[in-house]
Amino acid sequence: MKTMIGEPIPDKVKNYFVTLLTKLLCEMKSRKFWALVTGVVVISQALSLGEITQWQAIQALVTALGLYSTGVAVEDGLRR
Repeated sequence: MKTMIGEPIPDKVKNYFVTLLTKLLCEMKSRKFWALVTGVVVISQALSLGEITQWQAIQALVTALGLYSTGVAVEDGLRR
């Protein structure tokens, strides 16, 4: 694999991107992640239809992100 200027990509950079891709693929399999995505879609739909105000949408997004991060933290804590 080479860069746009023809120089080879260092192994350290390759390993970083492989690790990042692996983490992203694992995240895509997480039910917590898909629950967050579904929540964001529902919030944006409710906002676009005028069922909630912008302030309510912000509160809902902060709550959804807080629940997601708490779930990830609990899961990480239980692994150790």
